[in-house]
Amino acid sequence: MVAHFVRGHSPNCTFCDIQGNQDEDPETPLHLLYSCEPVATLIDSIFSWLLGEPVILSRQDYFVSFNRQQHRKNNALNLVSMLVKKFIWDCKLRFTLLSLSKCKVFIFEEVQILRHVSIKARKVFENADLFMQPG
Repeated sequence: MVAHFVRGHSPNCTFCDIQGNQDEDPETPLHLLYSCEPVATLIDSIFSWLLGEPVILSRQDYFVSFNRQQHRKNNALNLVSMLVKKFIWDCKLRFTLLSLSKCKVFIFEEVQILRHVSIKARKVFENADLFMQPG
């Protein structure tokens, strides 16, 4: 999308370019934040780590709202989803590859801050019973 506004900026996906992907994938919001191969791998890995089981997220879960049968986890997963998107965006802006370990640390630290500054967030994460260990 930036290519529309910045002269000389490639319309290709930043992560595909960094990895040397020969296919030209336009950097649409859906591609950048969900369907790009390294992004999709990161998303599935993060939520599998949090839930303690293999997970492949739907776009509905990731972009709109989680609707798991264990309702106490849904709000926490929605907040983590926003943090994952922020991490992906930050990596894009820095032109760096996505790192699962760095994303885990980022999420852990941000959740600790949320729990510290908000009683509601603290309750959401305590009730969610997610695996939240750094690294």
